[in-house]
Amino acid sequence: MQLAVQNSGQFKTEDYDFCLFRIPEDGGRALWQITNVCNYNCSYCIFASGPEKINGELNTDEVKSAIDGLKKRNFRHVKFTGGEPFVRKDMADILEYAAGNDFVVDVSTNASLITPEKAQRISDMGLNMIHVSVDGHQRQIHEAVRGEGTYDSTLRGLHNLTEQGVYVRVGTVLYTQNDSLLEEMVQFCADQGVKEVAFSLMQPAGRMAGDYSLVTRISSLEIAQSVEQLAEKYEDRIKVRHNLGSVSGNGSSGICPGATKFLYIDNLGRVSPCTWISESAGSYNSDITLKTHSFDEVIHSSPIRAYLEKIDEAGKQGFTGCPLKWNGGFAK
Repeated sequence: MQLAVQNSGQFKTEDYDFCLFRIPEDGGRALWQITNVCNYNCSYCIFASGPEKINGELNTDEVKSAIDGLKKRNFRHVKFTGGEPFVRKDMADILEYAAGNDFVVDVSTNASLITPEKAQRISDMGLNMIHVSVDGHQRQIHEAVRGEGTYDSTLRGLHNLTEQGVYVRVGTVLYTQNDSLLEEMVQFCADQGVKEVAFSLMQPAGRMAGDYSLVTRISSLEIAQSVEQLAEKYEDRIKVRHNLGSVSGNGSSGICPGATKFLYIDNLGRVSPCTWISESAGSYNSDITLKTHSFDEVIHSSPIRAYLEKIDEAGKQGFTGCPLKWNGGFAK
């Protein structure tokens, strides 16, 4: 099957350049933490994922029902993350179901469980992208935050994917040991046959809540400028991106697309306008789940309605950009 390559033209930037998430032009996009179980134990994991089995996670049929609900609400893009999605034995079936329902599908993985056989199946699906997390071009840089023994297993899975012609984007989280090694990482990814590399910043959240010891001291503006210079330098070899917002600093006339064009679904089937609202203003997380209710019931639950009303009122008062950055913070 011919691989459909994702292109930047599918996503708005002018209206939502303040947002860390890519917002599609057509329909909505869901970021779905399909499980919180993980075979790694990364020091900065925002979901504090681990090896323990989680009771109450959605089963295959419940996931497919929710996908149907997303489609009915004109959500056309879905990104699966974890935990490690491929610890689920039904993950390939879930991906096939979403792709078969005309979703633009990508999945974030540490790639350690991607065998040659799984890579072939993923290739046959024609997914738009597989996002593989690699935090350093050298073993010690990667394993300093992701754990001993993770470098070889990740690279092995990554190679299985690229050998099958899968469009791989490497995601690199920048922290104190790799924030000055951007070009080395770009060169490394290009040499691995990766099509795209995207840089983001380590945040003192989740397992690292309140711990700034590994957070880069380099400004996000300086990093963004460096990344965009590398994007131009390496444009013939690899796409180089970041999710650090607008370099121009001109802001945006847009307002949060959460709960309209973007949703976060957690591993238990709770819905929130985005991961950061879920973390910082949890009162806006749905109070019912996709395990026990339909997608329409969840999206119309009182907390989600309250969020939309607050955003609507804020827009009338002239607020723009991310609500978590408004003066005085965002009411919880």
